[in-house]
Amino acid sequence: MRNMRRKMGKAKRLLATLLVFGLLLGQITPAYAVSVSENTVEQNTVSANAVDDQVMPEKAYDGTPSKVINLEAEFVEDTESFYLYWNPLSTENKLLTPDGKVINIGYQVEENGKVVSKDIVSSDGAYSFMRWVGYYSELKPAVGTGVTYRVRGLYYTETEVGDEINYQVISAGEWSELYTCTRKNPVKLSAVTGLGYKISPSAGVNRIYLTWNLLPGVERYRVRIIKSEVPVSGLTKDTWDSFYKRNGDAYNAFRENNPDTNFDASSVLVSDTDCYTEISDSYSYYYFRV
Repeated sequence: MRNMRRKMGKAKRLLATLLVFGLLLGQITPAYAVSVSENTVEQNTVSANAVDDQVMPEKAYDGTPSKVINLEAEFVEDTESFYLYWNPLSTENKLLTPDGKVINIGYQVEENGKVVSKDIVSSDGAYSFMRWVGYYSELKPAVGTGVTYRVRGLYYTETEVGDEINYQVISAGEWSELYTCTRKNPVKLSAVTGLGYKISPSAGVNRIYLTWNLLPGVERYRVRIIKSEVPVSGLTKDTWDSFYKRNGDAYNAFRENNPDTNFDASSVLVSDTDCYTEISDSYSYYYFRV
């Protein structure tokens, strides 16, 4: 009961905080939001024992990763390059090799016919790959230039050898269908309107739900989020990028005055006109742009 009162108290403080920020962000950008349908909350509600209920029995390795599907790319103006993403691969159960090693899922990314995912290199040097979904290209294509991509999944194991980790690829899945994206001249869009929010609990976790009006012709929305343990003094429309990218005079000045403060900046790409972010004990101030 004490923990619940503590959480509700924090939710009330955040509500007051967000109301202030709503006024502030309403001045610096017409692209700020928060709120969602009751159905969303109900669909995300699970029992307190949900984690235990969902534990899957382990089983031995029995094949290769599925084929990667639904490749998409977004052109990132900040870097003048593409960000590629796809549906993550998963296994119904935790996979083990016959000798009991955990099998992990990795990804190989091919760009214009060349493997470019090089976060991890297998011990035999035969594969270079990455752990996570999503690849930021280093190519800066000219307007009208196309870039082709393919992605495939890998099963691999990790073995500690002294201070190093050996990576062994067990099997590689089928390459995805070829995906081509072309840089186009940017189209100027109207600002997002009808911004709103609410704070709602779901499965014992408080969430900030964001909503906004549909913008005709838009397929996806980029929601940028700044979280801070203390108020972000100096945040305006003109200084937003400094704080979001965590560099520049405004951010550096803030950091000099708050060197040990928890601070984070992130973004999410959504196809609907709503999304949510979970309230963390590490942050009391949340700022949004859409």
